[in-house]
Amino acid sequence: MRLGAREATVKIDFSCLVPVKIQETKAESQSSGSSPAAAISDAAVSLLDGKLKIDIPPDFSRDPDNPKEPKTMAKFSGPEGAWGEVLRGTHGLTPEDLPGYLKKRVDEYGKGFKWLPKDSHLQWLKKDIVTVDGRKWADWRFVPMLKGKKDYSHNPVYTRFLTTSYKGQLLEITFTSNLNINPELKKEIDHIMDSVHLEE
Repeated sequence: MRLGAREATVKIDFSCLVPVKIQETKAESQSSGSSPAAAISDAAVSLLDGKLKIDIPPDFSRDPDNPKEPKTMAKFSGPEGAWGEVLRGTHGLTPEDLPGYLKKRVDEYGKGFKWLPKDSHLQWLKKDIVTVDGRKWADWRFVPMLKGKKDYSHNPVYTRFLTTSYKGQLLEITFTSNLNINPELKKEIDHIMDSVHLEE
């Protein structure tokens, strides 16, 4: 640039600062033999005064609480319509009632719903009573199988439920891929559900 009768060389450098929030979780310290989804940096969500803990991947965000939905303790929005929620029932449910509750819900879903994708049938991947850390849970999961498909990994509406009796009332956790067909999302949902930890 000209400065009067002289020429001056000016060198200009640009830099920027980007705020980054880093949260270390137990998922980051797991061995290399863990699943790809487990390597994701998760946010640990605590509910029921810290008694219930769930690891939520970064592509799921927690929605604001809705006072019009008092049974919903927490709701989450994921990529391309995927979602999850934690429900706390107001009616009694004992561990002995879990098998009957599971059968009732399986029968309800087995009747078919209008939301099923066209040319598909509901396939149950699991519908069992399982024991985790000494607590009985109803573990039920399904996926609508598209006609001609044998592998559900690219199918929509992969859905998992975990239901238990907590202090005599229903506690239910649900996560679904909704219409998202990404197989990696199914791994994320499995990771979320496998991370559920509930203390008495």
